[in-house]
Amino acid sequence: MSADFEQNDILLFKFEQASKGCRLKHFLHFLNSQGTRRPIRFAYIEAEGPLITNLSLRENIYLDSIPNSLSETKDFQMRSFLQRSSNHHLIDFYNRIPLLDELPGDVDSQTRKMAALFKGLLQSADYLFLESPERYLDDESLKVFTNALRFQAASRSQTVLLDSENPKFWSPYANKVVLQNTNGAYDVEPVLSGKVKKKFLELVNKEEIPEGNITFLNLDNLLAAPTGKPKKAA
Repeated sequence: MSADFEQNDILLFKFEQASKGCRLKHFLHFLNSQGTRRPIRFAYIEAEGPLITNLSLRENIYLDSIPNSLSETKDFQMRSFLQRSSNHHLIDFYNRIPLLDELPGDVDSQTRKMAALFKGLLQSADYLFLESPERYLDDESLKVFTNALRFQAASRSQTVLLDSENPKFWSPYANKVVLQNTNGAYDVEPVLSGKVKKKFLELVNKEEIPEGNITFLNLDNLLAAPTGKPKKAA
């Protein structure tokens, strides 16, 4: 069985119950077994979506994602990045995250997970490691995230390595399945030949981008807010 995979591939991992363990270790072991060139640039999003507890969701997202600048605020840089990406699914997903200025411990599991997923998609990486990305997300949020993921990975030529508690949901989007045999070696099996990959890439090449002004619900109010205290009347 050929073990080749390419950029833009979505690799769905299927593990036997006995092999459950650290997903990051499995993902890295798989890439090493395929002779992937080092250093491996990856973003890893854990199932629970952990964040730094003493930073707000917004601060967590910006940390290591938006570089420091002496001339522009991080909010302005975030807006510029999202505009350049042309990924309106990602913008939609960001707009759906409530309570960005609250601490992770003060929001529900879905809100915290959405912030972690969004932060992961911002990372400059060749590989995206996703562990049960669907966990805690309602159907509509999961749909928007899935479209944002596919668009982002295709436009950046990223390879997605995905493990899920619900592989049936992700099977239509995966174009290869990774199985681990009893000897610990990995087998990569194609899914539906190249049909799924073609569908995966068409988002970048054919999808219509909405015209008009783009609304940033989580940024516009901040950018429009005054930066200094109002002067007192004489």
